[in-house]
Amino acid sequence: MPQSGPAPDRKALAFVSAVWLTMVVIAFWALSHATRNVPLTEDWLLVPGITGNDPHFWQTLWAQNNEHRVPFPRLVLTAVLRLAGGNFRAGMALNVLSLAAAAALLMVAVRKARQGRTIVSDAIVPLALLHLGNWENLFWAWQATQVIPTVLVILLICVGLVQPNLSAWRSALTAGIATVLLPLCGANGLFFVPFAAGWLLWAALGQRAGIRVVLASCAGLAGALSVAYFIGYQRPDWLPPNPGIGASIIAAGQFVALGWGPTARSAWILAGTAGVAVIAAGGVMGLLRVRTLDKADRPRAGLLLWWLAGLGCFALAMGWGRAGAIATYQLWPTRYSLFSAPALLVSCCLWTFCAPAAIRSLVPNLVFVLMAILLPLNAVHGTWWNGFYQQGAIEVLADLRAHRGAREITQRHGEFLHHSLDPLDLADDMRMLKTAGLWPWPLMADDPGDRRDGGGRAPGELTSIEFRYSNSPADRVELVWGVNGWWPVPSGLRPKGTTIEKGLMRTPMDRVNGAFALRAQVPKGGSLEYGFALGAANGSAGWEGNFSIRTDSATTIERSATQIAGRPDSVAVEAAVPATVRYRAPFASAVVLVWGVNGWGTVAEALRGGETVIVDRVMETRMRREGDVFVASIEAPAGAKLDYGFRSTERRGILDFISPQWDAFDDHPIITAGRVVEATSALQVRNELQEARHGWRYLAASLGLVGIAWAACYGVLDRRRPA
Repeated sequence: MPQSGPAPDRKALAFVSAVWLTMVVIAFWALSHATRNVPLTEDWLLVPGITGNDPHFWQTLWAQNNEHRVPFPRLVLTAVLRLAGGNFRAGMALNVLSLAAAAALLMVAVRKARQGRTIVSDAIVPLALLHLGNWENLFWAWQATQVIPTVLVILLICVGLVQPNLSAWRSALTAGIATVLLPLCGANGLFFVPFAAGWLLWAALGQRAGIRVVLASCAGLAGALSVAYFIGYQRPDWLPPNPGIGASIIAAGQFVALGWGPTARSAWILAGTAGVAVIAAGGVMGLLRVRTLDKADRPRAGLLLWWLAGLGCFALAMGWGRAGAIATYQLWPTRYSLFSAPALLVSCCLWTFCAPAAIRSLVPNLVFVLMAILLPLNAVHGTWWNGFYQQGAIEVLADLRAHRGAREITQRHGEFLHHSLDPLDLADDMRMLKTAGLWPWPLMADDPGDRRDGGGRAPGELTSIEFRYSNSPADRVELVWGVNGWWPVPSGLRPKGTTIEKGLMRTPMDRVNGAFALRAQVPKGGSLEYGFALGAANGSAGWEGNFSIRTDSATTIERSATQIAGRPDSVAVEAAVPATVRYRAPFASAVVLVWGVNGWGTVAEALRGGETVIVDRVMETRMRREGDVFVASIEAPAGAKLDYGFRSTERRGILDFISPQWDAFDDHPIITAGRVVEATSALQVRNELQEARHGWRYLAASLGLVGIAWAACYGVLDRRRPA
């Protein structure tokens, strides 16, 4: 007999499909209207491979970047970018398509696991994976290296939902290949290898010989690749030491909170409590009810519990691994939201499978409502990241249109494009893009010489320069130098210990017979710019320099230290004295004093005390709160000039800051015994609630798009219903 109307779940299926379609359309709209073809940070590591200028391409794929070895995502991303003619927006499109496909697969898998039934709360899948709070993951090409392992984990969960025992060849091969790829996708994939391989081995026990061999082989290969991952592994030197179990647990809770999106950074306590409660609810319900399920459903629920345990351990591992960085920088980047979201999704699945019928929709519906409410707030956070990127990218494009050269663009925008890449390598990458004709880099002008020796003569034509700096009260001296406009020399010419900071070479000088000495090889026939960064035992610091000479022949540069009273670059030798800094900030509950002396120099370690640490070559001291005022006690050389600013890291009450707020002051008070430096905050704290309100038109348009898509999907499903 013909049905009188759509099946009971068709409205829900149409709604969930409409939400997915709307999120995908919005993402592609943002991709087409709010992105630029300008590489950012690790994107530049792909340039030699894209342009065919990497003679060691396969070794480069395996090379370590921070904690990650990501050969599979790098290979995929390089191939996509080459096919797209070096347009980095193609990498962004890859991220959008990957997450859209992962969301669609998970929705389909959940529907199949429920014997062909969809519920409205399944819409949390696209809401969690495709909201604009994930802007950093969606619209930064390099993030494909982190999106792909997340997609592989979701793929494994999907296979387990449909066929947990892996009895069919298709499911066995899919799960096996995905498991093998995990250790090739960085630490985020490597962590889940034991959970994926354990499932494969469990499933292999009850299978026929062919599938058993495939599953066991894939598990073994994944394990071997995991071991190979650590051969030659080096711990990133930028990563601060772990501050302890307490800080790690707090960081793990903050990571869980990010499952709601980056707006959780404005309310860690609320978001973290809600996230832990949802995950715990799903886990406890699964443990209590798994034995009451049908024999066919029990393995599925057990596998979801297994993956939920893995995702929970992943949160703890992230907390432990990032606690030092969070304690130092006071901020979880928005991109971590994507890595936390799967735990919430798996927990909701467990609840819908295991909870009694009367409350089966309770937790998923609550999560859906919260995700929907947070959408505009998450979008605000995403557009903040985009604002940072747009400003830098527009300035780079303007310089390209002005036909500036690689050296000048590197000097002007190196901090934005890649703050830690050698300026020579960055300039070379730009020239590769220009030579390959990849837009917009052909607009860039040629530099004189355009060679890695700083634009001078051929690298073989070198001359020797000896520096001698005498009569200095400093205990340590660094030569700050460059050639042909402060440009670095190639790495092979840099003396031992040379580092590059903000595009400038800094080389420690050796003490020889009461003076500081250094010998360097530089390109012949150009200019040499140099100065001396000084540090004394009492903690004072100073600068003497901005000198320049020609490098037409070998020479010895001898300079004697000068002392000019009252200048910030003089080297103070007076004894250290205590001083106090007070900062009035009624809105804040935590503030860090960022300071230095005589041009942001550091004081001696003995003067810093336990509250002061060095971060990015400046001192940071956590201030104590006294009502509306924050106080820090410091010691510095008498007569030194204080450089200072304040970073407010927490708002009063249960709301935190969206990100640390920086408040700088231009005055440089002279430090004297007992001096009290008073400052009052003039910060206007950003309010995402207010900014989200200004975007109500976009929210209304999104809701309208969902309604139209819902009606369209429902109409299609209604026509296809069986007679």
